Amino acid sequence: MIGRNDLCPCGSGRKYKKCCLNKDSVMKIKPLNQPESIDYHCVRVGNEWVKRPGCLAVRIHTTDTKDIGVEIESIFKNIFNHFEEVKFQEFRDRLHNCKHKLYAVRHYKLSVGKEIKLRIEEFNNGYQANSGVEIEKDNHKLIYETESFLFQVKSSLDLLIQALGYAFPGIKSFRTFAHSGVGEDFISGGKVIKKLREENIEIADLFEQNRKLWIQDLVSMRDTITHYRRLKDFHCFVEEPYKGKEKVIIHYPTMPGGKLVDDYCKEIYEDLLNLYKDVFDFIIKIGVQVGEQ
Repeated sequence: MIGRNDLCPCGSGRKYKKCCLNKDSVMKIKPLNQPESIDYHCVRVGNEWVKRPGCLAVRIHTTDTKDIGVEIESIFKNIFNHFEEVKFQEFRDRLHNCKHKLYAVRHYKLSVGKEIKLRIEEFNNGYQANSGVEIEKDNHKLIYETESFLFQVKSSLDLLIQALGYAFPGIKSFRTFAHSGVGEDFISGGKVIKKLREENIEIADLFEQNRKLWIQDLVSMRDTITHYRRLKDFHCFVEEPYKGKEKVIIHYPTMPGGKLVDDYCKEIYEDLLNLYKDVFDFIIKIGVQVGEQ
C-alpha cells in the first residue's frame, strides 16, 4: 500500500496525494467550445474592476435544463419567496429536503414509464409466442422501480410533516406521517391528523381527504413491500397462451386492483404535487409566522 505522504511511484518526485492519488476518479472530456481560460480574479478599485492573478476557488451548483421539473419548481417558488428572510432558514432547509424528495418521486415515475416503453418495443420486435401456457416473467427492474416509487412518496410525506412542524408547533415532534391503529383500524397519518384537529388547524381536513383518496392505499402497499419479497398482486407483462393465427395477447403491467402501473404512478405524482401546493397555499393564506410561535 502506498501512503498518502509517500513519494508517488510515477517518479514525479511529488507526494502521492499531490500527484496520482485522484487520477482514477476524474475523466477528461474535450469540449465542443473553447472558453477563455481564467487565471485571474477581479477586484474593485474605485469605479473600475482590476484583474489580479489567481483564480477564485468556487464551485457553481446548477442543474441541466432537461433535468428540471417545471411543475416542482413552480410549487416551491411562492413559498420560498414568502419566507425569504434569514430568520426562516431552518424552515427553508426543510422545504429544500421536501423539494429534493419530490424530484426522487419524479425520477422513479419517469423510470417506470421508460422501462415499460422499452419492454413494449422488445415485444414488438419479433417476439416468440408460447403455446399452451400463460407466462409472466418477473421484470426485476420494473418491480424495483415501482417499489422505490412507493417508498419515495411515503418519504416525501414524512419530510412534509417535518417541515410543517415549523409552521404548526403542535406536530413538531412528529418525524413521519405517523399512522394510528392496526389491521382494519389502521389510519395512515392518523396521529398527525388527530393532533392537527385537536389544535383546530383546518389543514387536517386536507390531509384526511388525501388519505382517503390515495395515501392510505399507497402506504399499505409500501408496508407490504417492507415485510414481503414483492408487492402483492403486482403483475409484470402477462402473456396469454397462443391459440392460433391471431395475435398473442400480452397484458400491460398492473398494480394491485388492476390499474396500469405507469398510469398509477402518474396519478399519484400529480396527487402528491397537488397536496404540496394546497398545503403551501394554506400556510401563505393564513399568514403563519414560521418558527416564531
